[in-house]
Amino acid sequence: MREFERLAGLGYRAVGDGDHAEGARLLGASLALWRGAPFADVQLGKQLEMEAARLEESCARWTSASRPICGWGGTASCSPN
Repeated sequence: MREFERLAGLGYRAVGDGDHAEGARLLGASLALWRGAPFADVQLGKQLEMEAARLEESCARWTSASRPICGWGGTASCSPN
């Protein structure tokens, strides 16, 4: 999950600096790491439930914002692969 956030952050910085190709590559790499629901294979307590919700919101926000930047159609998502 940290690598997802790191790559997405780098991707947005690259886009902000005008390097759309590198931004698209990094954002695509971050979404390629996403597989299903966060912490799906562990018993969630209150704290992990909150972190899982935060990660799902982050992925949805980044995916939605990335589509026009990266030229993605409806294929990029945070859904299980």
